[in-house]
Amino acid sequence: MASTQFDFSGFGTLGLATTNSKQFGYRNDMSLNDGVEYHKADFSQVSNIGVQLHYKLTDDLDVVGQFIYRKQDENDLDGVTQLAFAKYRVTPKFDIRLGRTAIDVFHFSDVRDIGIAYPWVVLPNEVYGLVPNRHLEGADVIYRSRINKVAFSSKLFWGETKSDFSSSTFDPIDFSPLTGIKLELAQQQWIASARYTKTKAQNTSVGLGQFIAALPSFSQSIPSIGAIAKQIDFTNKDINYKSIYGQYNWDQFELSGEWVHIDSGALPLDEIDNAFVNLSYQNKKHTFYVSYSLVKSDVYKFSETVIKPELVQQIIFGIEEAISRFRHNQNTISLGWRWDITETTALKVQWQNVNVDQRGGGLYKTDGFLTSTTKETFNNLFASVSFTFLMYLFKRTLKLIVFGIFLFISSVYAVDSDKLVVVTNIKTPVESVSKEELIDLFMGRYVAFPNGASAKPLDVNDGSGIKEAFYRQLLGLSLGRVNSYWSRLRFTGKSQPPKQIEDFKDVKEAIKTDNEVITYIYQSQMSESMKVVYQFEY
Repeated sequence: MASTQFDFSGFGTLGLATTNSKQFGYRNDMSLNDGVEYHKADFSQVSNIGVQLHYKLTDDLDVVGQFIYRKQDENDLDGVTQLAFAKYRVTPKFDIRLGRTAIDVFHFSDVRDIGIAYPWVVLPNEVYGLVPNRHLEGADVIYRSRINKVAFSSKLFWGETKSDFSSSTFDPIDFSPLTGIKLELAQQQWIASARYTKTKAQNTSVGLGQFIAALPSFSQSIPSIGAIAKQIDFTNKDINYKSIYGQYNWDQFELSGEWVHIDSGALPLDEIDNAFVNLSYQNKKHTFYVSYSLVKSDVYKFSETVIKPELVQQIIFGIEEAISRFRHNQNTISLGWRWDITETTALKVQWQNVNVDQRGGGLYKTDGFLTSTTKETFNNLFASVSFTFLMYLFKRTLKLIVFGIFLFISSVYAVDSDKLVVVTNIKTPVESVSKEELIDLFMGRYVAFPNGASAKPLDVNDGSGIKEAFYRQLLGLSLGRVNSYWSRLRFTGKSQPPKQIEDFKDVKEAIKTDNEVITYIYQSQMSESMKVVYQFEY
């Protein structure tokens, strides 16, 4: 049993948004009741701050708590608590989590508030704006394995969640039960995943419910209005979410995309298709990208038989307004740039050209009635600084600062004349690992050696530059991009990055005393307690 370990970390984004639309104000999701105003700089929509507490009670038992302050109706303790769960590792392949976890309906749903985890300033609103839910109260089961050279993972989850939709006060809809499955395949150059989620709405928001309750009184003018009222009501209606995500990397390019389909027994959410595609180009610490996103649904226009239309025009208008709020039709082209200033800080700029069809802009905030809006093309501009703060960075000593220049110069010569190798304890029952297996170990996809025994990857962060050299040769990525990747896993509580070792003496001691440790060193640093299991080609 390992001694109790505590880790403190956090993340945040300071961002601004502006628009040249007088009709539509950008909002981060449909839970928000206000949006960015015409030609005004808004800092609230894309800014947040979060902290995470992680206790490792034993080698197999972890407890995670995460708290996020962002723009939302409720900022009490329950409102800011994003994660609160215990995770038990049954085997290296099998985890169970109980408590409040990040919701995982679409590919980026669980990291939508962690700006450093993705290239954009804001996620594609056409895909992620309609589902504002942040967390799930319940449990999930995660299984990992390898199929030949492909990492496979699956997750089953169930529980309940709730979210507000555009009300001036906190007026949530409860979704229970919520069940889902996620399947993912990953290799060095590509990722493919599929998700299916099903839930049931337990209620309709108070405002919509009051409107629905009044409809049957107009049955003399609209004979079918009772049936319409039941169709508009979300109460006890099933909602289904399907998602397919793909990503492919070659040279300095990355192509990714996601298709989402939403349908339900409620008339407002009847058959909605959402998608985005993104192409990125990375040049050292700079990433440039272009993306296209869209949402399509049928435009609703009242077509029922009306006996006395002059008496019910406002009721018909109200029905069309209630349904159109969830029937979106728009598309967006985005151009952007991300600069990884340091391992833990990124500057991002994003421009959007948005085309909204008549009645199709429900994802945006409108001051008047949505059914009165006209078709419009407009521009949004975003800029942000996203960052993480990690405990091991705070623990850097004055000694590293004093000798930093010396260590850097030494590392330059070491890279030129010495080989970077991956090592384990000489008694570890593994003679070699492939590059694919090494990527899976150091990127958290699989935490076992090829023989199935548990593995503990360690990062050497002694200020010499060896960590950056390792990830450059293993993945071709900067430390900023590696930290961005790990932010997705760390701040969703799925996995922790390799333990950071700051002194090479501690590296040697860890390898000598623990057969599960795997790490990287220069070949000249080898000792008799080590053996090489992978050597980079030069």
